[in-house]
Amino acid sequence: MPGIQGNKKQNLNTTITGLLSGILVPVIAFIIIYFVLSNQMTMSNFLQHLMERKVQGHFISISIIPNLLVFFIFIWLNKIKAARGVLLSTFLWAFIILAIRLFG
Repeated sequence: MPGIQGNKKQNLNTTITGLLSGILVPVIAFIIIYFVLSNQMTMSNFLQHLMERKVQGHFISISIIPNLLVFFIFIWLNKIKAARGVLLSTFLWAFIILAIRLFG
């Protein structure tokens, strides 16, 4: 049975695991930022307010900071492929921010 448990732990060391966590952690961080700063606004009003002030890219950038923690946790746990996935998702977020700043 030790081989089965080893495979479960090894399954966390995939690029897909890192990619998904690197996408979900900023979304969760953005939701936390929304609850802290919303002042009883709905999510759609909050997003509209960000777009009117043209600061949505800034808020997304702040939401990506926790990816740094996730990346270093994967490195510390020697999950290099998962860390690579977090790095890939961070680059995807960077392209989204670039698109927002250029075209938004």
